[in-house]
Amino acid sequence: MTHTCALMRTVYGFMLAILLGMLPQYGQAADMDLTADHIQQDAEQHITATGHATVQRGKERMTADSIRYDAKQHIVHATGRVHLHDAHQDIHAEEATMQTQDHTGSMQHASIQLAQDAHIQAAHIERLSETHFQGDDVRLSVCPKDSEAWHIHAQHMNLDQQRGVLTANHAVFYLGSVPLLYTPYWQQPLRRQSGLLIPEWMTSSARGSEWALPYYWAPRPDWDVTLTPRWMSLRGLMGSAEVRHAGVGQHQTLAWSGIRDQQTHKYRQQIQGDMLQQFNPAWQFDSSIHLLSDHQFLSDFAIDAQKSATAYTYSTAKLSWRHSYGDMALSAQYQQNLRQINDQNSLQILPRLESHNTSKQSWGQLHFDQQTTRFSRIVGVQGTRIMLHPWWNLTQDWQQGGIQTELQMGARHLRYSALRLAQTAPRTMLDMSMITRIHLEHINSQGTWRHALTPIIRYDLSSAPQQSNSVNFDSGFAGLTMNNLMQGNRFTGYDRFERMHRLSFLLDNTWQYKASPKQTARTWAHAQIGVAYDLLRQTVDANLQTQATRPFSNILGSFDLTPSTWMQLSATGQWNPVARYWASNRLSLNLSHPQGHHVDVTWQRQDARYGLATESITANAKIALATRWQSNAHALYDRKLKIMQDASLGIRYQHPCWHVDVEVFRNAYTGIANTTNTGVRFLLGFQGLGKLGGS
Repeated sequence: MTHTCALMRTVYGFMLAILLGMLPQYGQAADMDLTADHIQQDAEQHITATGHATVQRGKERMTADSIRYDAKQHIVHATGRVHLHDAHQDIHAEEATMQTQDHTGSMQHASIQLAQDAHIQAAHIERLSETHFQGDDVRLSVCPKDSEAWHIHAQHMNLDQQRGVLTANHAVFYLGSVPLLYTPYWQQPLRRQSGLLIPEWMTSSARGSEWALPYYWAPRPDWDVTLTPRWMSLRGLMGSAEVRHAGVGQHQTLAWSGIRDQQTHKYRQQIQGDMLQQFNPAWQFDSSIHLLSDHQFLSDFAIDAQKSATAYTYSTAKLSWRHSYGDMALSAQYQQNLRQINDQNSLQILPRLESHNTSKQSWGQLHFDQQTTRFSRIVGVQGTRIMLHPWWNLTQDWQQGGIQTELQMGARHLRYSALRLAQTAPRTMLDMSMITRIHLEHINSQGTWRHALTPIIRYDLSSAPQQSNSVNFDSGFAGLTMNNLMQGNRFTGYDRFERMHRLSFLLDNTWQYKASPKQTARTWAHAQIGVAYDLLRQTVDANLQTQATRPFSNILGSFDLTPSTWMQLSATGQWNPVARYWASNRLSLNLSHPQGHHVDVTWQRQDARYGLATESITANAKIALATRWQSNAHALYDRKLKIMQDASLGIRYQHPCWHVDVEVFRNAYTGIANTTNTGVRFLLGFQGLGKLGGS
């Protein structure tokens, strides 16, 4: 039966083509195609199609229960379940009349489905062009149809798809079935469009009541601007501007905020920017700018506590080149230390030339690294450092990869020039290291448990000279951790290098489980224990490496337990075997329930005999109270100072079409006044309309 109907439609289509070909005097559009189960023509040359009637004209397609075509007037009249579809919209109507030559027409009791979830219903719609419509007795919403929380009812609307904007006259905004707002004129952007955004509001003890009214300007498709005047009752008027541009292989963002602070009676500002320019696959330029007028700006005006606690800001620029055998980069960096009143002691990199080259041979890989840096600071040492590092490495596998060994040998040559307040003679250091990994595993007879055991042994030997009187631009000594146990030299920067004759050992254990051999394995537990033995027990600079040297290092340990997919327990620590105390500890618990609950609690502590004494507890929680309700909480408690550094408690309601957030917060000792800042944030957002409040 299906094949018969298809054959009949084909025959009727062929007959219609013959009929239409007999009517050249009426200027029939050559690209229009009419098909149906039944097609007939009357004496006045009106063609009527019924049953699966379809009109195809270019990329536009119309279907209906019945379609009547007037060849003289070039008019198509469709009734019954009319559906018009093209690249711009989807239209359903009870009745439609269309002009086939200029794409105009009218529709009764129609609905238009636009991009995303935007949709329009109207008693009558006039089609002025393919992308331009007018309607009466209109209902508009951008919510999903099955979760429509708000809509706009208007007497008349004008929809311009080409401009991406809908305007309405005598419009009423409804939240649910409750009318909340009447306006004689309403403009609804359907894509990025210039205009005022939803106002923002919040309050805090540091800035008082805070109001902002952003204006969005999009003069071109590839760039836009947001201008935001912000009034703070305790601080004054702050102006902000953000310019954004995006193109093929590039993007740029520049933001500025400035205020004449009523508390300090000084002008304060922040400038931020990001830029990426990909010239070709090999060459790229990128930069990031973050400049502050004073070190307390973020503490006073940052929205969240994480930005308020920022210790350094960096401005960088880099021109880089990459190839299959190496890379090269020319860069510069300017930093601000926000923990100091000024930056006279902050070290700047102006500029740095760095390169890495690799040559693969049958007997290993030969590398040559180079870095030339001009360091500058207002107060302190200045000058240029040149670092040359040729090195060779060879990797060997045995027992089908069960045993892996990597041998590395190299030399580091340092030269200094144009120094101020310091002089350092050139020096060369030789180093060698060898790492051996042995992979062992055991799988039970049922194939459900797997235990992987990997012992790792590293040997380091270097002939570094004494460096306590050498110039130091950017080097420091990092305490022993799991991350650097197998890295050899623990000095950061290039001004210092350890003198080593050291063995390091790490034992890695992994337990995996799966209910059946065909399922994917899940890591149930992971444990590591490590230690280093230093045969020399010597330091090259006691000012940086302040800890007393011993043959055995602290014993490092870590353990991760995941008894289920929603629970993970982690612990790390360092045990001093000589003084018999825990140098540092960290415990964390993570709970993640399928219903949307998330809880993270972390406790960490460092003993005063190991370094700066610290102890803190951090907790974060997200609790799904109901289907659409969620509670958020955050707390950072300093047990050493007995102070709640940061705390916040909020609640969120998330609807498919709108959401509301309310949060109370407290930050200890921030800003110019160095006092506790407390406040409330409120945010109400509607899909397709914007947000009201402060984020």
